[in-house]
This record gives sequence, C-alpha cells and structure tokens, in this order.
Amino acid sequence: MKKFLYLVSNIIFLLKNFLYLPHLKKNIKIFKKIFTLKIVNPPPKKNIKKKLFIFGRVEFNQILFQIPSIYAARLNGFNVTVVLPEICLWYLILYKKIGANSFIFYENIFFRFINKKTIPIFRRLLKGNLKYKKINLKKIILSTLLRKEKKGLINLKKYDSKILKEIISKSIHIIDNLNFLILSKKPNYFIFEDRGYIPEGLFFEYAVNNKIDVIEFHAGHKPNLLNFKRYNKRNMTVHPFSITKKKFYQIKSQLNYTTLKKKVFQELTECYRNELWFSEVGTTREKKEISKKKFLKSLNLDPRKKIACFFNHILWDATFFWGKDLFNSYQDWLVESVKMMYKKKDINWIIKCHPANVVKNFRDKSKVFSEEKLLKCYFKDLPNNIKIIPSDSQISTFSILKLIDYCITVRGTIGIEAACLGIPVITAGTGRYEDYGFTHNSTNKNIYLSKLRGIDKLPKLRQSQLNALAFAYVSLFTKQIQTNVIDFKFLKNKSADLKVTVNNDSEGEDIQLISNWLESNNEDLLN
Repeated sequence: MKKFLYLVSNIIFLLKNFLYLPHLKKNIKIFKKIFTLKIVNPPPKKNIKKKLFIFGRVEFNQILFQIPSIYAARLNGFNVTVVLPEICLWYLILYKKIGANSFIFYENIFFRFINKKTIPIFRRLLKGNLKYKKINLKKIILSTLLRKEKKGLINLKKYDSKILKEIISKSIHIIDNLNFLILSKKPNYFIFEDRGYIPEGLFFEYAVNNKIDVIEFHAGHKPNLLNFKRYNKRNMTVHPFSITKKKFYQIKSQLNYTTLKKKVFQELTECYRNELWFSEVGTTREKKEISKKKFLKSLNLDPRKKIACFFNHILWDATFFWGKDLFNSYQDWLVESVKMMYKKKDINWIIKCHPANVVKNFRDKSKVFSEEKLLKCYFKDLPNNIKIIPSDSQISTFSILKLIDYCITVRGTIGIEAACLGIPVITAGTGRYEDYGFTHNSTNKNIYLSKLRGIDKLPKLRQSQLNALAFAYVSLFTKQIQTNVIDFKFLKNKSADLKVTVNNDSEGEDIQLISNWLESNNEDLLN
C-alpha cells in the first residue's frame, strides 16, 4: 500500500512541476544550464557494493556543491542514492549527470491529511520532552519553529495549535515511513549538510539511531574549503568544526609557536580584510577598521573602564543543535546576562548583535532583527555603561577584538578568535572548544553569572593563548580541505548566493582525501 501511495504522489508531483507554467519556465532555463554543463564522472576504482545516501538539495548551485562527496563515493564504487522532497525532472537529470544512481522521494501528497497519532503526541509535547520512535521530536520542532518565527523563545502551550498539529502530523508521517524509505534499502553511509530542522533532523537522528555511518559537511571559513565530520550516538551533538582531543594534542605537539601565531594572524587578517571570513553569511561585508579613540567616542564609553563584549548568537539559528547550554535558550542567556551587566557598573559592556542577521533576514524576506527587538522589549533604558552594536554596523568585528578586554559567547567562533589575541573568554555552553584550555567555563548558570560579575578578576589560564592558537590552526589549516573538482564562492550580493564552477578534476587530491576518509573510522577528515 505504501508503494502505491508513493507512486501516485510522485506522479502528481511530477505533473505539477512539469505542467505548472511558472515551474515550466524556470525548468526550461535550468535545462539549458544542465545541457551546457561539462561533467566528467570519475570511474569507480573498485566495486564494494556499499550504498551511500545523500540528503539532496533543490537549487542548481547547491546540487553542484555536493559534487566532491558524490565523486568520492563513486571513486569507491559506492551506489549513490539522493534523498529528495519530491520528483522534479531537472533534479533527476542534474544529479544523474554528476553521478547519482537512484533517488528516494520522502514527500507524499497524502501527508496533507492529519495523522491519527497527532492529537495524543500533541498533548505529550505540551507536557514536556517528547521522543517519538527514539527521535527527539520536541527539539527538532522547536528549532524549526524558532527559525520560522525568528524568535528566541516559543511557548508551545500558547502557540497556534493548528500549525503545531500540522508540523507534528507531517513529522510523524515522515518518521513512520523511514523504515520503508531508508532502512529497507540498507545504506552504509548517509551524508547531510544542515541537519537540525524538519525534515533533515528527522532523517539525521533516525540514521544515527540505526547505526548508519552518518557524515556532515559544510563550507569552510572561506571559499573553496570544505569541512567533514562523522557522527554516531556518542558525538551527535558535537559541533562539526570541533576536533577530537586525541588528534588536537597530537597535532599541537608538532607545532612551532612562532610559526603558528604568524600563520593564524595572517589568515584572520587577510580573511577579514578581503571580506572572506564566513562569507556564506556575509559576516565581514563592507566592514571597516576603527581606532580605539573613535570607537569609544562613537559608543560614548568611559575610557577609564575595561570593555567586555557579549557576542550574541542569532536567537533562532541552530539553537539546540550543539552541546549543552547553561540556559534554556539563547534568549534566556541574553536576558539574564544583561540583568547581571546592570549590577556591574565599573565595566563597559558591549552587546554585539550577530552580523549574519542581515543576510539571513534578506534570504528569509524578514525585517526582524530578533536580538535588537528583544533588548528593546526587555530593557527600555539601558545604563550608560551598556551599549548595543547592531547587526548592520559597519565596524569590523576583528577591529573590535583588538579593542576589548573580555569576550562572552556560548560556543561561537569568536571565542577562538578572541583567545588567540589573549582575551579572556567566558562560555555559556559546550560542544565545541570548552575543553581545550583557553576558555572560562561553568557547570551551571549561577556559576556563569558569578563569573560575569567578577569578570575583572578572572584567573589567568595557563597557556590559554597557545592552546587557542593551536586550536585555530587545526580548524583553519588541518580540519578543512581545499576543493579541486569545484570552485565555489558566495557572491557579495544581499543574499550571499552560492556560485559553483565545475573544474572536472575528477580524481584530484580532494576527491582522494574524501574517498579514503569515507572508508576509515576517523571522526574528522584532516588534510
């Protein structure tokens, strides 16, 4: 029966994408791009009959971005299956052209009917934590809703019950069909990019729970760099840019401090200056250096006081993905931290809103800057020693780092950058770099808040700058690989669009590295 329903659904989706006029016009343009695209697939070196699934994308350049992973799988003789939401002719043709063997479509037209299990699960969800078939449904639903609403906190009991039931119903439909869609095919590997929202989060947890070799890859800190990490039940909440302690200390022991410092600072300086630092979300675009005198004057700060900068996370972005947070949400963390700032008047406090808000808002057609909106709502009149730098500020973050005395973050990249400069870093969560000797960590929120209150009396950490520089070096130069088969960059337009060029170096060093790593048991792909 399931096969029949999916067959009917796929026929309906195919007709919709082929006959619906707006879709047809778009498809014709894409077909022209596909047929002019020159692709040379690598010949399989061996045939070991393993199966690799990859969670597919539905945008032209995003599909090309998956070429290194697909080529590496083909080189190993793996059968590549692409998991897509629905059937669309140009998806299939393009994926076939870059080496995919088969497809699975998880959307079903019949999912529009509310699942009969929805009401009892809806009631359980409102009562507390909810797992459905070992999948943390509450965490994934909350993450999805926070992103959808651009909010830092959502009370499910007060949320629109109709929308919530629709989301629950769709999630149940997908989970109930995963055995049929996935496990029956017996994949050995499953590759993801983003994997915390619906639907990817459901597939990710299902794959981990069923002991499939799960891999996640991301764009690196600048164009043409990729980062890969392998996941299982033990490490499924660890940040993809982290590295195992064993490998870290092994690499650190071989590094020379002088060379290390020079290379890290050169990389940071060049990436910020050339607007390349995480250009995927436009974090350094049109930012300018500023002198300390101008900085103090522009924010009306007391030059006699030390400066602590609170680097805010986007309240709704990947809120529950990594590690364990001391607070229930990024919103709680922000509000409680600002309350403590009120009590500590002998410090200049800066709240730095995340610059990626600008690009992410444009992509999502939103004008809501959630951190700034929240601060205005909770704190009508901030005292003179607490200042806000908005997301669209033109002041370079790297410039700010050179002017401050303390850094506060949950687990942001900024914590590594600050510690490299010898700035004390206070964290409010785990999952990335808290155990590597360059941050002041806390086991609960009360200890964290007491550290904020005594921020000017933090004990000096032994070798903290050396440890931070070593971690940065590993992250920037060892943990990422240069792509040869594709060149990619993020354009300097408002949405920072991905642009991929195929080079047809189908057996280059990058493909060999990924290919060999896939068949290893190593958690991190190192070059």
